[in-house]
Amino acid sequence: MVSTAIYAPEPVRRRAEGDAVHDPTYAAEIRATPPVVAPGAQWDLLARHHAVTTVSLLAEHDSGAPPPSSTIDDLQYGVTVTPQGAAGWTGTPSSLREFIVLARSGPGAPWRISAINTSG
Repeated sequence: MVSTAIYAPEPVRRRAEGDAVHDPTYAAEIRATPPVVAPGAQWDLLARHHAVTTVSLLAEHDSGAPPPSSTIDDLQYGVTVTPQGAAGWTGTPSSLREFIVLARSGPGAPWRISAINTSG
């Protein structure tokens, strides 16, 4: 079984009110984009160890992001994913950086995720 999880850091969840977290256009883009490759060696390793992953997030400052406005906010998070499996097995942690753009139609409107880019 292949599973995909989209996570949102706590500050994003607090801002994105209701169930519709993604901007409708961005949500449609996600649904229309099939996976590029099949699971590979890393997936097989995790499956052999009956592994789950723990994710830690660290809010970071994106020096290249524009200042937030009442309708757009750019967020950056450092993400570390650590696989942990049966019998005490722990895999090599991987790190990446998430750049999340929040948008809303106006002050007081709910925040929506309009883009997520990953580096690393």
